[in-house]
Amino acid sequence: MRTYELNHFGSIVFMPFLVLVMTTAVRAQDVEQGHRSEKWAVLIGVDDYAYAKDLKYCGADMQGLQKELTSVGFDARQVLLLNDGATEKRLQPYKSNIEKQIELTCSNAERGDLVLIAFSGHGVHADKVSYLCPTEAKPDDRSTLISLDWVYEKLQKCEADLKLVMVDACRNVPPELNNTRDFTAEERKDRSRAFTADSERLPQGILLLSSCSEGEFAQEDVEFGQGVFMHFVLEGLRGKADTDRDKAVTLNELFRFASKETKLHVSTKFSDSQRPKLKGNLTIEALDFEIVSPGQRATIADEITNSIGMKLKLIPAGEFLMGSNESRGDLESAGFVLADDFDISDEHPEHKVEITKPFYLGIHEVTRGQFGAFVADTKYKTEAEKNERGGWGMDAAGVAAQKAEYNWQTNGLPQTDSHPVVNVSWNDAAAFCEWLSAKEGKQYRLPTEAEWEYSCKAGTRTHFSTGDGLASLKGSENVMGTSDKSKYAAHDDAKYQLFKFDDGWFYTMPVGRLKSNAFGLYDMHGNVCEFCSDWYDKEYYASSPQMDPVGATSGSFRVHRGGHWSSCAPDCRSARRNWFNPSALDFATGFRLALSPSVK
Repeated sequence: MRTYELNHFGSIVFMPFLVLVMTTAVRAQDVEQGHRSEKWAVLIGVDDYAYAKDLKYCGADMQGLQKELTSVGFDARQVLLLNDGATEKRLQPYKSNIEKQIELTCSNAERGDLVLIAFSGHGVHADKVSYLCPTEAKPDDRSTLISLDWVYEKLQKCEADLKLVMVDACRNVPPELNNTRDFTAEERKDRSRAFTADSERLPQGILLLSSCSEGEFAQEDVEFGQGVFMHFVLEGLRGKADTDRDKAVTLNELFRFASKETKLHVSTKFSDSQRPKLKGNLTIEALDFEIVSPGQRATIADEITNSIGMKLKLIPAGEFLMGSNESRGDLESAGFVLADDFDISDEHPEHKVEITKPFYLGIHEVTRGQFGAFVADTKYKTEAEKNERGGWGMDAAGVAAQKAEYNWQTNGLPQTDSHPVVNVSWNDAAAFCEWLSAKEGKQYRLPTEAEWEYSCKAGTRTHFSTGDGLASLKGSENVMGTSDKSKYAAHDDAKYQLFKFDDGWFYTMPVGRLKSNAFGLYDMHGNVCEFCSDWYDKEYYASSPQMDPVGATSGSFRVHRGGHWSSCAPDCRSARRNWFNPSALDFATGFRLALSPSVK
């Protein structure tokens, strides 16, 4: 009787570390006259499985690794990423694509080169053989899996001097791929032995760093939006591992920092044990090698905090599929209830867009307190304060109305300075950007529509960044739940589809209270919808340039994106588009800022 064991290679938490260390070995090799050592990488991240439990951070972690590799000298054309969000079919993580790209990379590499094969996703161990699971994998059908022995065989035939295979044996999923029952400590240990034993058979010369020890879980933290160890490896590479303050990070410093911080974080937050391990033939020279040296590369901070306390996250360059090709029937078949006048045509067609440069985007929506700093400094009057009609709000009976006394400061509903600012127009948001740009000598702006959707999807291709189902937004977004309907008299339409869960807030909530997406951004599907810089134009959208589209040159309306606290389910989807007159405002619309990075 055949049995199998499952390991979840949940996030490649050690790869940037290993890659940077091992490139030194390539430099030390004797190579043929006239050949310059090259570095090749095949990065595979699988979150969406046809016959297995979906994962969450694999694709995002591989995107992060791709960014890290190219920033330290890998040719971007030689770092191949296969993940669920790939727009080209050849780069989607199906078995045939993965095998073809590994074979192609192995054949391209020459003597003196480095080849890295990195995988993040599910793994199966059966009959003393370890397998990687592509997106269509069936754990009991070996023909749908990729054996590590096959990978080793291809690498052994490769002429490269250094060949790395990297997986994170994250042992937190039981053998049955869709079973989520808890296991005892002894069962965990039993299920980890097979993979550990297999790892001892890796070809000589490979350095193996495990994110956890035998019988342990490799934890992920939703607050980090990635694996715990990956978080601390990246923190270490950015300078926190530089314990001797010589402005360089060595292999030894990085491992000690990431290992210690991982053990402490997992012990404190999860009351569990996670002890990273480093295995291989290490010399003193390797341990002392400077991974990050002074002047090695221009650096861009992953996250910044500006002069008014606003946090912004670096969003990496990349490609995605913008919009959708779905019809009304497709959405209804997927469980959405649509109003008679619901129009999906302006999302068509789905098209490939490339964001060619990284940019910063506000982790949170602009708050009332941050907007208040602008008003205090400039004595600015919003359009709600100048138009004599005022802004929008709600009375105790749940009746929404526009009143002269409603504005960005008050609207009859509970707010604090930590809530997103509302009752501001697109013009007001643009004025805020101009003020902050002048104040800091930088160019703050509203994100383009393409940047916004790219950031919202964060590598996903589902209706929401959390998945396809409405319930997937629970714990991540402030939207209109069934218990909220009785408080809002306007919601009496039978076609208005509410969410069947309570998020704890009827109106807007303070920013950042729920879970972030894989890019570390909060409230992208709810709380308030957000202005973009683009003019709204259906024809431009349908035929926009592939690289960095910025919208039409003129128009009557400005785009705004995302759902809000009183949105129905179809309006919260990542691809949903909407528009406003630039001077219009309401109590469910706000904005967040974008910023081009400066290189240090």
